[in-house]
Amino acid sequence: MHRADNDVPSTYTVPASPVTNSGKFQAISVSGHINAGIFFILPNIFGYLAIYAPQCKCISRKIVREEHTLTKATFMEPYDGELSTFPVKTEILVQWGDMDAAQHVNNLHYLKWFETARIDYFARLGQDVVFNDDKPGFILAKQDIKYLFPLTHPDRIIAAVRVTDMSKDRFTMHCRVYSQRHQCLAAIMNGVIVTFDYKTQEKAPVPPAMRQLIEQLEGHTIPEPYQ
Repeated sequence: MHRADNDVPSTYTVPASPVTNSGKFQAISVSGHINAGIFFILPNIFGYLAIYAPQCKCISRKIVREEHTLTKATFMEPYDGELSTFPVKTEILVQWGDMDAAQHVNNLHYLKWFETARIDYFARLGQDVVFNDDKPGFILAKQDIKYLFPLTHPDRIIAAVRVTDMSKDRFTMHCRVYSQRHQCLAAIMNGVIVTFDYKTQEKAPVPPAMRQLIEQLEGHTIPEPYQ
């Protein structure tokens, strides 16, 4: 939905959804003169329907289709070396509904992507994310994020995660979000994970077996945090 000013030439780009079977995204650009009011673009069986309220005047428009090919063979080629240092990489499609009024992916979704990659990492360790009273689990104590590039639909991102340091009762998970469409690094995130006893509601030491599993997955000994 867009609000338009009086007689201002406007151009709107509306990504089509979902991804086609060929792995291509399609986008629609709508341009023309419109009067004050609300301009809606809604999907229908023929493509997209332009609706203008309240005057309901006819809008002259030009439809331009552009395709963004997503192929795994070329996926993040410039970052292959960097990505190889991450043991867990999660591919996520950017959804149309992930965007907000600023017309880019809302900041909150980056943290959700980090959460998804974090859960995938725990799954690779064989760690049950539905924690019980029998053994310590994990809890997120702190996280920070640096936004580097605004993402939009359509796109596919890689959320790559690794453990960078570990102390007695916690470790740091480092995550990077890459855009396939723009072939760039879009965000950097860090989260401090504390080993937590859900029965006593207190932090607990990282079990030696869990430390060993993490180091096996990472392929090296995890250092202590830098003081």
